Amino acid sequence: MSNFEPLWLKEQIMHCLNVDKMFSPDGDLIRSNVGELGENILTNILEHKGIPFHTEDELRELNFHKTPDVRLEIPIAVKGRIVHWIESKALFGDYYHHKKYDEAQYSSYYNRYGPGLVIYWAGYIKELEECQDFLVLHDFPRDEDIEVIKSPFL
Repeated sequence: MSNFEPLWLKEQIMHCLNVDKMFSPDGDLIRSNVGELGENILTNILEHKGIPFHTEDELRELNFHKTPDVRLEIPIAVKGRIVHWIESKALFGDYYHHKKYDEAQYSSYYNRYGPGLVIYWAGYIKELEECQDFLVLHDFPRDEDIEVIKSPFL
């Protein structure tokens, strides 16, 4: 801040930055860390289950645009629905945020890669289960709900 600004204003701004955990730099850092944690949980589960995939960073290195958190090398079926990609969201899936992410991300993933799976780790509203283009869950699917599609070419 410049020396010409009133001291009270500077103090108020600093106070807001210290107490606001949603829209401050600290809030941004927390959201980023929690999001990264969700992605790490997802990739650890996939590795543990032996499901081959490419991460968002790997896809970007290959010049893919609009990349989900993971793109499966071979699709899986979850509850009878084909899944080519998985997006991890470390938040609650309400209608507003889901619509925003659908317009900015999910619909692009569907158009580029086919149907997928969105995991809202903090839960979601029941109405999101009606989505036709991709599956919505609050956790990674149980083993009995997954069918690994075997390629005859491997």
